[in-house]
Amino acid sequence: MRINIYVIVLSLLTPTMALASSSDWREKLSSKSTPMVFDVSLFNINSNIMKKAALVAMVRRKWEIENIEDTYVIGTYGGTKAMISFESAQKITIGYIKDFEGLDNGWLVNLKKDMLYETARCGNFE
Repeated sequence: MRINIYVIVLSLLTPTMALASSSDWREKLSSKSTPMVFDVSLFNINSNIMKKAALVAMVRRKWEIENIEDTYVIGTYGGTKAMISFESAQKITIGYIKDFEGLDNGWLVNLKKDMLYETARCGNFE
């Protein structure tokens, strides 16, 4: 039953590709590839759950955790660096760090899938 709910939730979440406005952590993101921004307000979660989901997603994909802050997590993998940020309980941004970009967004898409799965697993749908 959990898989069916996961599929339904993923179909409801259509990530929008957008460049984020400037703030401290956003200045670290690469301008060569557009960060993925998606809405998770449906899950009714707090920042602690988002931080846990980001860490689980990176560890599951064998990323090394480099930096953990209140609003973002930075990891490295194969010469690239990525950031998962969760400034509010409604929006998650995943992108490469400047000067450490990957060839494409494939690794970021995998992080997004794991992040969404963990967020849906821990979320409250009431």
